[in-house]
Amino acid sequence: MARPQPSRDDEQRAHQLRRHAHAVRDFMSRYERAVMSGDGGQLSALWALPAGVFDAAGVTSIESIGDVEQILVTAKQQHAALGIVDSRLEILDENWVGDRIVIAKVQWQYFDGSGGAIGSEDCNFTLRRGDSGDLEIRAVLVHGILRN
Repeated sequence: MARPQPSRDDEQRAHQLRRHAHAVRDFMSRYERAVMSGDGGQLSALWALPAGVFDAAGVTSIESIGDVEQILVTAKQQHAALGIVDSRLEILDENWVGDRIVIAKVQWQYFDGSGGAIGSEDCNFTLRRGDSGDLEIRAVLVHGILRN
């Protein structure tokens, strides 16, 4: 028996999913590079304002580029205190809400100076495609660092 051929709608949906997945991978790669290089300007360009960061300690309102840069400074200080010198980001899941909003679950793997894994951290990024067509961070839910 012959397999049914995918419809034009099925092909368009598959193409759209591939395009969405590529956009999230590209965005998160730029985010990871900005964080690891300490480039506050590059990091700030990835946020839409206002935005928010949520974690067990509370809620941080992101109202300005200075707020984004402060997040970077704080993260760098926390990483240094824990001996984190490198990281690798993995996208675990994407949940698209329409064509403009995605919740991306990611995991940061953290490494010490000798390359040994020392922990990980899960985060949920709520990204929205702005009028320019680029994804931008609207909210981040930080689950906290799990030590190995």
